[in-house]
Amino acid sequence: MRFETKRREYAAIAVLELARAYRAKRPLSAQKIAAKYGFTQNFLTQIFQTLKKANLVEAERGPLGGFRLVPNPEELTVGYVVGLFSDAESKERESENITPQTEAEATKAKLVDVWRKAEAKRQEYLNSVLYSDLLTEPDEQEPLNFSI
Repeated sequence: MRFETKRREYAAIAVLELARAYRAKRPLSAQKIAAKYGFTQNFLTQIFQTLKKANLVEAERGPLGGFRLVPNPEELTVGYVVGLFSDAESKERESENITPQTEAEATKAKLVDVWRKAEAKRQEYLNSVLYSDLLTEPDEQEPLNFSI
């Protein structure tokens, strides 16, 4: 899985880890998540600060402290989390209105339009995926029925 930036990828994974611990109401440390996935702890801590500002996580101090997911995973989409880490370049590209003056600019405008449409479809899909959907283990799903 590749997101456009490490921030998006790390945030999506960290929130999934917090969603796994949601029912137990136990906090998870950035250190533990960073070690599990080979992330840099300082970088992950910066991501948690952004998630905290967005009221998605709360911090608990102490030896058993860490971060806890605030919203229910059944109400939180991957698209929302990833959207918190949209870079300035992507936003600038989205707001660009090119009035083609040359053939090269017209070609560029067509490709920008394709990119915008692809981004909209991607965002639509990410907004449809709840973290609770990602928590369902394959053996917990309903068995497939192949009877005719």
